[in-house]
Amino acid sequence: MKFSTLLIVLAFSLPSFAQTFQLDLEANYTSPFGSQSDLISFIPLFKLKDNQINNQELSSSIKQVPSGMKLGKTAYGFLYFTGLTQSAFPQEVCFLIEDYAESQSTIYLDRNGNLDFSDDGKGIAFTNHQILSLANEKHKTAKLHYEIGRSQISPQNEARLKSRYQSKYPKSEILAPSYWLTANRLNLILSRNTFKGKAISIFLLDNSADGCFSFETHSQGDRILISEESFDDKQNFSSLLRQAQVLDPNAIFNLHGQAYYLKSFSPDGRQISIAETNTKPNPIFTEGEDISGFRIQLLDGNMANLSSFLKEEKPLIIDVGGTWCGGCLKQEPEIKKIYASKKVEIIGVFEHDNQQSVEAYRKRHDLPWTLALADEEFRKRFNITFFPSYILVSPEGKIITIVNNAKDLNSYLDP
Repeated sequence: MKFSTLLIVLAFSLPSFAQTFQLDLEANYTSPFGSQSDLISFIPLFKLKDNQINNQELSSSIKQVPSGMKLGKTAYGFLYFTGLTQSAFPQEVCFLIEDYAESQSTIYLDRNGNLDFSDDGKGIAFTNHQILSLANEKHKTAKLHYEIGRSQISPQNEARLKSRYQSKYPKSEILAPSYWLTANRLNLILSRNTFKGKAISIFLLDNSADGCFSFETHSQGDRILISEESFDDKQNFSSLLRQAQVLDPNAIFNLHGQAYYLKSFSPDGRQISIAETNTKPNPIFTEGEDISGFRIQLLDGNMANLSSFLKEEKPLIIDVGGTWCGGCLKQEPEIKKIYASKKVEIIGVFEHDNQQSVEAYRKRHDLPWTLALADEEFRKRFNITFFPSYILVSPEGKIITIVNNAKDLNSYLDP
């Protein structure tokens, strides 16, 4: 018994003798969809009245507006940010935009979430494109960056968009979409490094949108990927980042014939250390792989093989999203159009939802296809990081491609 115990102790002590390498990362922030992506989010603007701010659920009064602000020409909006635990609007930061109807506007960020706009520094001049940075309350050097712009929404789409968002903000006077902003979340650090004399690329994804990086244990936590390839920040990384792993010591990477695990990293993502290991990375489904035998959890709780949804000469789309996903809502008309063409079958897999929320969503949006819930096995094998994601499966059950823009599916479906 004593000899067995000694062997166990030695086995768990071995990693401490593994060689450790420290790597400094570039401060190169970009979008997971590439710097030239058109996959952006709309930021609706609301008319400021009586210094009252309303989001979808809460209402609060501004404590102090910037000195000299023209209140009659001021609107407000929100940016998603989880780095402030005491924000007046949980997981959001409010901003004011003065002269919102003019080509030259001024943006005031409520950087600390207290609705006192007199303690956040000067306003930011805004014309068409501007980078906004939000600091994490615990680690001030750790920031989440947004690139914002003018919406340029076509007139024929204004009424539909306005009515869709107005129902979510019943206490607010929503402005015409022509005044809205767009947001591109720059939550990916792409660093080009050299390791043992060879080029590598390091990706750190702030998936939790709090501006900093921390050890995570859940599927939607911050992620890391280390690759032997070199990348241009203009390209779309969404497919590549399916290989990214949650930030914890179980993140394993193969580099030039040797496996390494993530040993440590700084909260601002500017430094990491890796160490040698004999452990192999967890496998995920890749393009070309046969997934016909994979079982998914249907909305009623029953399990079903994907093979039961495969039909001769008809591809299958696995639409992965959520009732909370604004991008999914934006692309829903295109998916319905593809389904109406009768070229495909569709299964909608909902992440971070339950049967009740999905059933309500189905009725509200009149979804005609089979619906399912993402369980732990689905998360582990598909490793979906961005929503929506569309997994196109051949009639034979093999993954053809995984994309984030529904329109990209058409090039695979049209003869």
